[in-house]
This record gives sequence, structure tokens and C-alpha cells, in this order.
Amino acid sequence: MRRKHNATFLDMAELWLESKQNSVEETSMAKYRNIIFGSLKKTFGQKRMDEISPELLRQYVRGRKDHIASLKQEFSVMNLIFCFAENHLKIECNPCDHVSVPRKWRKDIAVLRDEDILRLQDQFGEHPYGVVILFTLYLGLRIGETLGLTWDRVNWETRKIMICQKMDHYYDRDLGQQVRRFVPYTKNKVVREPKMCEQAIELLREIHKKTGSENGLVFLNPDGSEIIYSKFYYEFNKIMKAIGREDVTPHGLRHTAATTILYTTKDLLNLRDYLGHRGTRTTRRYPVASEHELIALAKAMDQKFMAYILQAWGDAAC
Repeated sequence: MRRKHNATFLDMAELWLESKQNSVEETSMAKYRNIIFGSLKKTFGQKRMDEISPELLRQYVRGRKDHIASLKQEFSVMNLIFCFAENHLKIECNPCDHVSVPRKWRKDIAVLRDEDILRLQDQFGEHPYGVVILFTLYLGLRIGETLGLTWDRVNWETRKIMICQKMDHYYDRDLGQQVRRFVPYTKNKVVREPKMCEQAIELLREIHKKTGSENGLVFLNPDGSEIIYSKFYYEFNKIMKAIGREDVTPHGLRHTAATTILYTTKDLLNLRDYLGHRGTRTTRRYPVASEHELIALAKAMDQKFMAYILQAWGDAAC
């Protein structure tokens, strides 16, 4: 006779999260919590684990067919939770093994064209969020790294910034919403000090001249308050719509910079170190890029974007 268990999906999900607490990065844990308590709880939360059948999962998949990217993440988390339950003898088999998720090719991340960058600099070069966008573009940063940059990480003498922290957000279960937080490490926990191109330095000088600040966050709202993720994305989308590139996401700025550097230098090793990617089996075969090579990358960015700066700002950019 089949043995029944009273553990609900939510009970098992919480046990699974607890088991991952010390082995998974907090950013990943935040994503898991967001998926579980933001998406899966409503449908499966109070159902017993042994009541969730493959057919029930298929119904869920059919209902989410217009949101393939989110569905894949949700299904992946469900599968991990069911595997955990199966290993702990709470269910006899994993229902996810009998369900497939529709396939969809991942779209390439759109990048800005030369004329797009010119329009961006011409129309939004002095816009508070336009400055954030341009700085992120010039240095190929992740948007969280830009928003998390503080003045004590800016070295005017060496013309470098230290990228070792970021602004992040996570799902707060008690508040039931996304909450912004400061994280003392980057996505890959790789600390890097990119050499700033001239345009990036000019942007920082203008901000420093206006605010006179020597500490705290570099990029703030006009009223001096901290930039909130949701507000930034809203303004970013408005700006991209204004230049006719609604398909570009904030991460597309990083890809634009990467494409520029690779096109200019033809050097994957330098690109890896400039963007702060974690080493792979291929890149571990090569030495770290030298100081001279990293400076050359900054110059490559200068050569690519200086024409736009001169047209947008005139002699003031020199």
C-alpha cells in the first residue's frame, strides 16, 4: 500500500532552501525565494507533495506558455525541490521527469549601434539617468556595479575605479516585495580595476563638480536620494524608446562595450579581464592581461566613442 505524506509543497520548499543556505550564494538564494514565494506558492503552496501529479504540472506549463523564460526558471526550481523530496522519501517519484517544457531559442542581447550612441549622448548626455547609462556603456559594467560605485573606489590619479561591490535586490518574504540592498562583491566575486576612458572620467568630473561629494554613492537622483531599481528601469525604457531602441536592455550596454572592445582589439583574454569574467578552462591557459594591455583597452574605448562626445558636447569634451 502506498504510504502518504502530509508535507506540502511549501513545507518542502522551505526545507530545501534551508539545506542550500550554506552552499549557494545569496543572490541565487534570493532568486529561488522570489520564484517560490512569488510564483509557485499560489499554485502549489498548500498542495501535498504526493498530490502534485505530472498532469497538474502540464496544466501549469500550458498556462505559462507565453512566459517561456520565467517558466524555465520556475520548472527548474520545482524539479530541484521534487528531487530533494524524493531523496528524503517524501514522494515515490519526481513528476517533473514526465513533463517537458516548450523550447524557445534564446534571443541575442541587442546592442546599441553607432547612431544610437550618438543620439543617446546628444539627447541625454546631461540627464541624470542618461549619465548612468553612458558611464555603464563606456566601461562595460553591470548596472548593479554602476549603481553600487562609491567615491572612495574612484582613483583620479591612476584614472581607475575599483569594481568590487554592487547594488542588488531580493524578494523579502515578510514585506512581500523586492527590496534593494548593497552587496560587497560582484556577480562573479571578481575584483577588477578598469582604466577609465576619457569620456567616463569627464562624466565623473561633472558629477563631482555638481555635487561636491567625496564619499557615498557616485550616482544618485537629482534630489540626492539613492536610485531605486524599478525607477531606473522605468527611466531606462523611456530613454531607449526615445532613441528608437526599445529592444535594448540595461545589460545590452555591457554587451555593446564588449562588442566594441572585441572588434577593436580582437583579444578575448583582454576582454575577459576588462569585463571581470571568471576564468574558464580555455582562459585559464593564458596569463592575466598586463597593465599596458588594460590601458590599451581604455584607449580603444576612447577611439570608438570620442567622435560622439565631440559632436554632443563640442570642445568641452576635450
